[in-house]
Amino acid sequence: MATYEVYASVNHRDVEFVRDKASILALALPGLWLLWNRLWFEFAVYLVISFFLIALGNVIGNGSGNALWAQTITLISLVPGIFVYLEGTSWIASRKIRRGLSIVELVDAETLEAAELKYFSKTSGLAGENKSQDFAPENLSPTTGASGVFRVSGHDKPEFGLFAEE
Repeated sequence: MATYEVYASVNHRDVEFVRDKASILALALPGLWLLWNRLWFEFAVYLVISFFLIALGNVIGNGSGNALWAQTITLISLVPGIFVYLEGTSWIASRKIRRGLSIVELVDAETLEAAELKYFSKTSGLAGENKSQDFAPENLSPTTGASGVFRVSGHDKPEFGLFAEE
């Protein structure tokens, strides 16, 4: 079962889900994955680091005649792709925060459709109980229910990834 982070605007008109799962495409083709997810700055940084490492491998390999160094640097040039694989979902979550959304829920579900169903059924039930309450993140308490919906406190930082904020 996967965990989905739910991001919403203050008035809950814009709700988006981010799955806590690394993508194989991000490992195989990190540049394409970054472009697909519209992570422009991260793509530029990825290109600069990758080209620098490849150029370093060519200079060391051709200048010293030592093919082992060139192969080592070529293997090291795969490290940015591995980093994209590990941190990609947290970059997507950070992009949503930069767009003005805040994290309001964590939902356990098999698919995106199931996560949406759990989240919207839970929030519609809360809206029926207390219509005057605003669904701002600071009004949510950390509770867990059998429905698989986890409430989070008022912070708006991603909770998954290699360097998750606490």
